[in-house]
Amino acid sequence: MDRVRHLQKKWYIILLGFVLGGLLLICFNWILPDWVQRMSSTVKSDAWSRLIGIYLLSAVATHLLIFYSYQRIDDLLKIKCGDTVEDLWAPTLVGLCESFLYPTALIMNYAGFIPLWLGIKVAVRWTDLVGIKGADDLNKQTEKTDQCEPRHLYNKFLVGNAFSIAAAVITYFILRSFVLNH
Repeated sequence: MDRVRHLQKKWYIILLGFVLGGLLLICFNWILPDWVQRMSSTVKSDAWSRLIGIYLLSAVATHLLIFYSYQRIDDLLKIKCGDTVEDLWAPTLVGLCESFLYPTALIMNYAGFIPLWLGIKVAVRWTDLVGIKGADDLNKQTEKTDQCEPRHLYNKFLVGNAFSIAAAVITYFILRSFVLNH
């Protein structure tokens, strides 16, 4: 239990760093070097600090929204899948990357990246999400409880992705209002 609390503390310290960094970048709006300002004509030349700050704050807000929504869904459906803190690092990092990738895709007018990425995520986990047993699974004789059935996992997956996309759209409109040339 101490190890779990230690990992949670580390993660909340990282999130706090993102929040503080984001707020500092937005409030002080430091002018970054010329080479950064020339990276994109879409971003106002004096707004790169705000752009990065908004991304950082959005990533934290999206993470917390999805994390606590998942906990409420688990409570509501009484789902106990036995996930450990170690099991949650990979999806958390993927979600964090999505917090940057999705708004960037929208800014660059490559919104088609989002369904492509979701398709890849579904394809990779398809057998887990729909409960199809492969040859290896048949040999293992692993049992899932009714509480951890594939449709509950799939619904959680859909809710998390819906929140992630909604947060990306909101982030995009905030960036468009305060950072982007239009």
